[in-house]
Amino acid sequence: MCPKLIWKPKPKTDFYKDHWIPYPQGEAVLEKLASLLSFPDSVRTPGLLIYGDSNSGKTMLAKKFKKDVDQWHFNEDPSATTSIVQMVETPPDKPTPKTIFRAILRELNAPAPNSYTSDRLLEQVIYLYQQNNVQMLIIDELHNIGTISHNEQVTFLNALKYLSNVANIRVVAIGVEEAYRILQLDQQLGSRFHPAHLLPWSVNDKEYAKFIIQLLQTAGFTPTKEEVTKSFVQNVHDMTNGLTGETKDLIMAAAHFAQSLNTAEIGIELLQQLNWTPPLMRYR
Repeated sequence: MCPKLIWKPKPKTDFYKDHWIPYPQGEAVLEKLASLLSFPDSVRTPGLLIYGDSNSGKTMLAKKFKKDVDQWHFNEDPSATTSIVQMVETPPDKPTPKTIFRAILRELNAPAPNSYTSDRLLEQVIYLYQQNNVQMLIIDELHNIGTISHNEQVTFLNALKYLSNVANIRVVAIGVEEAYRILQLDQQLGSRFHPAHLLPWSVNDKEYAKFIIQLLQTAGFTPTKEEVTKSFVQNVHDMTNGLTGETKDLIMAAAHFAQSLNTAEIGIELLQQLNWTPPLMRYR
């Protein structure tokens, strides 16, 4: 049996919106983020490292958390103009400390002249964070700094430690396993980051089948537990290696493909027509 539609599929633009679907690992990480944000100021402010395979849902979780905090913060203080949770992505090309600090300042809509030294940019970040009561900095794709020299990596990690100490900023790092290794370059800093490892789903996890059902419902389908068979779940798992982000992408692509074929069913045959390459084969 295939999951069937009882109404017309949603437009393509809706398929790819960020619809949050609760799942155990994700909820646990959100709880850790909330606990970190509410941690009282201290001499040694803790941090959090969220790491896992590419497309395992790391960035999605961070954006969900930031969105929720922003909604609460701006409702509580309508006069506020700056989020207390800032999020930046480590530049993939030459991510030097200077380029990262400039990226942080751009998120604050603050000037970041190229003529400024790294130290001056960092002082500007600290000043603006204190002025705007910023409490958390989320740095996505931290593993990108693995492409710069060892000395530059150490310089950046020292700057993070300084930022955390001086401005009481809770730093959250996100990346693949390489990010874990990078943080260990500074043992004092690395020990502050409590790891949250996002693991792939087990194909036998009943929550995985529920997650797939909820994804199908988001796309406009109304499948029952009986329609989402073990074979269907196994095929989804094989095609995505059990990664959360991959699973979402696959189901949304299948829903869009079903719409293009004007069919009301998503089954194993349709999945196989997607010409989908599993991530483990993609990254060889």
